[in-house]
Amino acid sequence: MKIKRLLAGIVTTVMCMTSVGFSSVHADTSYTSEDLKNLQDFILGKETNNLKDKGYDLNGDGIWDVFDLCMMRQNCINTENQGKTLVVYYSLVLPDGTDASASASRVIVDGKPYGTTEYMAKVIQEETGADLFEIQTVQEYPTEYHDVTNQASEEKESGFRPELATHIDNIDQYDTIFVGYPNWWGDMPMALYSFFEEYDLSGKTVIPFNSHGGSGFSQTVQSIEKLEPNAEVSTDGLSISRGTVSTSRNTIAEWIANLGYKKTEEDSPKNLVAYYSASGTTEKIATYIAEAMNADLFEITPVNEYTNSDLNWTDSESRVVREHNDLANVHVELVQNTPDNFDKYDNIFIGYPIWWYDLPMPVYNFLEKYNLSGKTVIPFTIHGGSGFFDTIDSITRLQPDADIVTDDYMISRNSVSDAKSEVISWLEKSVKNIQKAVC
Repeated sequence: MKIKRLLAGIVTTVMCMTSVGFSSVHADTSYTSEDLKNLQDFILGKETNNLKDKGYDLNGDGIWDVFDLCMMRQNCINTENQGKTLVVYYSLVLPDGTDASASASRVIVDGKPYGTTEYMAKVIQEETGADLFEIQTVQEYPTEYHDVTNQASEEKESGFRPELATHIDNIDQYDTIFVGYPNWWGDMPMALYSFFEEYDLSGKTVIPFNSHGGSGFSQTVQSIEKLEPNAEVSTDGLSISRGTVSTSRNTIAEWIANLGYKKTEEDSPKNLVAYYSASGTTEKIATYIAEAMNADLFEITPVNEYTNSDLNWTDSESRVVREHNDLANVHVELVQNTPDNFDKYDNIFIGYPIWWYDLPMPVYNFLEKYNLSGKTVIPFTIHGGSGFFDTIDSITRLQPDADIVTDDYMISRNSVSDAKSEVISWLEKSVKNIQKAVC
């Protein structure tokens, strides 16, 4: 099965590279991830639902094949990319402790330092679900506040345009662009002028936001209108005093909601933390993950729960030993096989202890009861020294069509009580940006 799926992927890739010249006879049709799965299963010879009258012959050659699958995938990507939102910002953060005025460039929120405009951009991105892009310049600025303000004044007077170090690959995919910047000498930083001169935003909606020391937007919105005459530049931007940026989350969220750009529940990936915990250690880690990821919790619970004597792996007659010795014939009935409305979840964290270098039997039964095709699965485990051992391979074997994330998390059972910060760090670095693609 794995070889067949790999070959299908290779063939599809080759076909995609050569199918650019085909034109679709269903150009006005939008396809879904379910359509993609149906067509892929059909091509692989898998059992499918009734596909009669489905318009899957996209290139009009009378057959359903990988050419059609490739064109359908591109259709999904195009549909997904329509109406996307981008948050662009420029934020110069001076090092801590340079001088008393340096704090004007940064804020501390929940113990973390941000540039004033950077923090506003972060909140906007979280509230809208938009992509995030930071404008950076090739040249470096001084580290002293007054040196920066002097250089900014000179750049403004001379009309200097700093070279940009970062660039947007495909700005055409965005319909709405939030643009943020600090107010420097009653104007935008010159890096913003470089940005607007690099990109033609005709037909797009541009929504300004900025941080300031008392002068608000000044005439910067009018400047953007002149630089982008064919864009719709909003006059309902948000300007916040740098002294109140650190407590501005609710203000920003309300502004986003009033503009009509607040991310809906349907826009967000749905997260589930499913776990089995015989002694409570895995449950503790699962709870940390659920809190950090705003995820639902589901405990995998056997009808006949394991007692302490059942878990005694040193007793050759204990339940876990007998199950391990007869894996092929053991079935552990669960109180509930899956949570309600299981289909709504995109990302599934699966947690378990290691038993005999393997998954506990309740986890085997959970994975055997439901098809996780198309879902992102993130394993985590509690162990006594063996790490994951071969359990990732077991999950992959049981769920060959799921996207199994290998940036997984494992922790010794002796370290669980102090693991919260470690779990959050793992999520921030490796998991928090996991998003289930539409296609």
